[in-house]
Amino acid sequence: MPIPPMRRKERQLELSSAQIILSAGEYGVLSTVDNDGQPYGVPVNYVYYNDAIYFHSAGHGHKITNLKDNPRVSFCVVAYSLVVPDSFSSDYESVILFGRAEEIFGEDKLEALHAIADRFSPQNKDKGNKMIIRLFNSTKVIKITIDELMGKARREVIQETSVDQTQG
Repeated sequence: MPIPPMRRKERQLELSSAQIILSAGEYGVLSTVDNDGQPYGVPVNYVYYNDAIYFHSAGHGHKITNLKDNPRVSFCVVAYSLVVPDSFSSDYESVILFGRAEEIFGEDKLEALHAIADRFSPQNKDKGNKMIIRLFNSTKVIKITIDELMGKARREVIQETSVDQTQG
């Protein structure tokens, strides 16, 4: 199912701006659905790498069960948010995407784990490498292949703090 068209077209971001937000985001909310149709959203740390989303996980749990049963997901990142009380609104930058999640293995898994470690702990490469080796077999790595991606922003109050503005 495609992302519905944006009602406020002036708030839609260019693809490159949406990709910058994905690169800068600290965490995203992964949304899955179980066999009974119950939605489940969970925050995960991730890395945007090679035009895909990657995150690591324990071997079992609700999200893993849901992904095995239905690989279709939605993923949302809010990179910036500021409540504007005087206008009963918010300034924000966000991205939503639809895609398909799958567990990856072998060299792809190793490369993704290094990308995650480099993203969140670049100053600890040696320690990160040792941890990756030690936990490699017990850690799952999930790749979300992006089918559709859309960024949205409202920047009425403080434009100079926005991700898009700082990038160029």
